[in-house]
Amino acid sequence: MKLTNTGKFTILIVTVGVAFAAWRVFGPSIMPAMATVGKSPSRKQFSVLASSTHVKVLQKLAQEYNTKSDRQVAFAPPMETRNALHAILDEKQTDTAGWLSSCDELGRRLNEAYKGQHGTSVLNPDDPDSYVTVARVPVVALAKSSSEDKVRAVFESDNPWSRMVDSGLRWSFADPLDSSSGTLVLGYILWGYAKENNVSMTAASKSPGFQAFVSRLHNHGFVAAQQGSRAHTDLFVEGNLDVDCVLNYSTSLQSAIKNKSGFVIVWPRKTVFASHVFAVLQTAPEADQAAAKDFAHFLASRYPKPSVPDSVESVALPAYYPYLNDAELAWSKEQ
Repeated sequence: MKLTNTGKFTILIVTVGVAFAAWRVFGPSIMPAMATVGKSPSRKQFSVLASSTHVKVLQKLAQEYNTKSDRQVAFAPPMETRNALHAILDEKQTDTAGWLSSCDELGRRLNEAYKGQHGTSVLNPDDPDSYVTVARVPVVALAKSSSEDKVRAVFESDNPWSRMVDSGLRWSFADPLDSSSGTLVLGYILWGYAKENNVSMTAASKSPGFQAFVSRLHNHGFVAAQQGSRAHTDLFVEGNLDVDCVLNYSTSLQSAIKNKSGFVIVWPRKTVFASHVFAVLQTAPEADQAAAKDFAHFLASRYPKPSVPDSVESVALPAYYPYLNDAELAWSKEQ
């Protein structure tokens, strides 16, 4: 049975208390991601969970790390951040020692939900040795070259969302119920609405006006594709998503259009940033946790940081929940 977006949202709120939208759960088996992977006790491996986009970056770093360390990094099957949250919450990744999350706030919310469900913590967001920010990545726009001028006119304004509905373009972002980038974009939209109406984001998320604003976006061509972040971007780049522009993390967009023409990245004047965090999972054996901590600090020094123009300002969002739950509910009513 295929759930509607509203159905997924309602079930997830009831079961975990937050909008963790992931129903496809994989087990903790190890993926043969590099030459050293394999369940050989002599290799002293520890398992790391990440999205497919992150794994592509981590492969090279893990190979470098493995040549210098007594412990060896192996990868669990790739999983998008929101799916990984549900897998960890349901104790499907108890052998996994480290998790690279695309969003700091979602990791914190996972820990709260885990404590509520299991009575103990699964990670420690207040410990700088086991919860390490490896990069801060902005949400940006990827446009077709033919639409570049119109896209720039919108996103180089003080509040792009006040200009969105009259742009005459079709826009898209990944499903907020399936991806961390979609969650962040929805927070970005809510920020714009709150700013335009001079109210708090909590008040904005509960207002009939925000529901009406979301409806206007949909009616004027702003759609959310029911895909994870990278799958959504690939659809656009391959010509299978009928829009002029998509929003996603800058690193994901730059990777998707490498060696491709006909696209341009547009940097908003003001945008939201996600903190990509490596978290050590406390369900793993202690020796594996220690190895994961060492790998976390290696990543912090070696993980590629996005190059962001000086003109880009960071929008400071308050903690996502509970106001984003209300925003997601408003969004899901339009699907």
